[in-house]
Order: sequence, then structure tokens, then C-alpha cells
Amino acid sequence: MARVVESKRPIKVATTIRVHLGRRVAEALALALKPDDVSAPRGFKLVNRAEGDYLVYEITCSACSAEDLLTLASIVSELLLMMYSIPKALG
Repeated sequence: MARVVESKRPIKVATTIRVHLGRRVAEALALALKPDDVSAPRGFKLVNRAEGDYLVYEITCSACSAEDLLTLASIVSELLLMMYSIPKALG
């Protein structure tokens, strides 16, 4: 059985998601889905942008605990679902 040992010191974690959607869709979604850090979980920063044909999201947790890693996984899962669902619904 695996044992999880939580570090006494928080760590910084950064995740980047890049999805190829085509320039027009990436630019439209980057504008329409601009994250606001007001509603982001405490200690998290979300940034999105269009880079050519790609929609890019960067999620940073400045002081991640074990619980925050679960939150990060949930955010990534929701973003991936959204990034793949919206273009299919539009197209």
C-alpha cells in the first residue's frame, strides 16, 4: 500500500495546456474565456492566450499543498473538457 507523506514546505507547481484549434477559434475562445483570478482558488493564477493555432492555458499554484494538487487536477480536467467540447458544439 502506498503511503503519502505531505511536505512541510509548499511547492510551486505550473501546468501548461496547449490545444490545437485553428487560429480563429483559438483567438475567439481566448477572448471569450478569459479567466479572472478573483474566482480562482486561493494561491492559483490562471492565464490564457492564443498562440497561432493554439489556445494556451497556464495554471500556477504558488504554494501547493497535497490538497491543492487535487484542485489543480480538477481545474486541468475541466479546462480540457471545455477546450474540446466548445469547438465540437460550434462546428
